[in-house]
Parts: sequence; C-alpha cells; structure tokens
Amino acid sequence: MASTIKLLDNANQIITLLSEIESASHSVITAEIGLPRSSVYRLVDGLAAIGLVRVDDAGIVRLSARWLHLADAAHRSFPEWQHVIDRLETVSTRTGQTSFLSLPTAKGAACIAWSPVKSLVLLSLRPGRLFSFNIGAAGRLLFAYASDDERAGYLESCDFATSTDRSITTPADLLADAEEIRELGWVLSNEDVNLGQAAVGVPAFSRSDRTLGCVSISGLTDDIVGHEHELAAILQAEVAASDAD
Repeated sequence: MASTIKLLDNANQIITLLSEIESASHSVITAEIGLPRSSVYRLVDGLAAIGLVRVDDAGIVRLSARWLHLADAAHRSFPEWQHVIDRLETVSTRTGQTSFLSLPTAKGAACIAWSPVKSLVLLSLRPGRLFSFNIGAAGRLLFAYASDDERAGYLESCDFATSTDRSITTPADLLADAEEIRELGWVLSNEDVNLGQAAVGVPAFSRSDRTLGCVSISGLTDDIVGHEHELAAILQAEVAASDAD
C-alpha cells in the first residue's frame, strides 16, 4: 500500500508541475521533483498511456486535452458554489479583469473556477492552481476569515515562500494582515505574487453550509491599484446578488 501511495504521489507531483509551468522536458521534471531520471521516464510513459499527458517528438511533456473534460467535471462537482460561479462572468464584464473563485485547502487557496477576459494577462492563478496563505488576494483573505483553529493549522503548513519583496514572510505579519483584512472586509494584493500584477478579493459563502470562499479579480497593477475601493464594492455587490439569486 505504501509503495502504491508513493507512486501516486510521484505522479501527482509531475501533474502539478506541468499545471504550473505548462511544459517540461524529462530532465526538467527530474530536477524539479527530485526523482531519478529513470523513474520520471516510467511515470511519464504511464501517464501518457492513460491519456493524462502527451509527449511531443522533441520529448517535451504537456498535460493532455483530457484535463479539459476533467476540469468541466470538477467544475460541476461544486453545485453549492454554482450561484457564485455563475456571477464570475458578470464580475469580469463589470471590472474588465479576470475573476476567480477560490476555496481553502490545508496548504493554501485553490482556484476552482474563473472567467478570463479576452485581453488575458498572463496570470499565476487559474483553475487547479494553489496559492499559499501568505500571498495573493485569495490566500490571504481565506486565511483571514478562517476560524482560530483553522488559522493555527494553516500557519503550521505555510512555508512562507516569497514571490516578491512584498510577500508576507512571518507568522506575526500574516496574523496582523489578517486582522486588517477582517476590519476592511476585503483585501488588496499589490505585487506580492508577481511584480506588475495586483488583485482584489472579497469573501463569499456556499449556499448549502456557508463554507468560506473568495471571489477575486486580478490584472495589471495600474488597472487595480488606485481603483481597489471601487473594484471591491463591485465584487461585494456581485457576491450579495449571487446570494439573492
């Protein structure tokens, strides 16, 4: 059983890596996840055999189109959030920015849905990706609105990896940030993930059991910073409208 779990974990690491960097050679995968090159070749061959990855003639590995179907299925598996998901397109139309719905996991904020705008800036967050609780609008807001016990657990799992010099780097700073977010009712992420990009996020809740989530928008810093109050008000209005639907 242990060997099976380890095998699945190794395969998951490859899939996660490809979701983050989009494509990689076998040597890059080997370097990034720390497995022997022979093991990487076997795992990639196995994933390709069941249609989860594809390998081109140059040996570059990418996720397969099958993930589009799986993503649609995963999207439909959150009916308690459909009222919010249905509002994302309106949020993007009103703000001119890509919008997201993210939910908390043990290690960070996981994006489960988005509504990308046509002039899509290359953004770090997208469905299936996860942000640590010390960075980004979703990560920091979901940490802020978690219960005391949940925050304690999140702090233990947070490695405080820094994306830029504006990233939060200590538990004390993250707790202080959380208090400020709760007082404000929304969060501004100003280049703490990527330089040149910013985000605004507000809390949202599932229809069935009022589970916490985050609706956010992200784009170029110049389009967000200086307009964050107005953008936060739009997000809050759309979340309130989704609850009324």
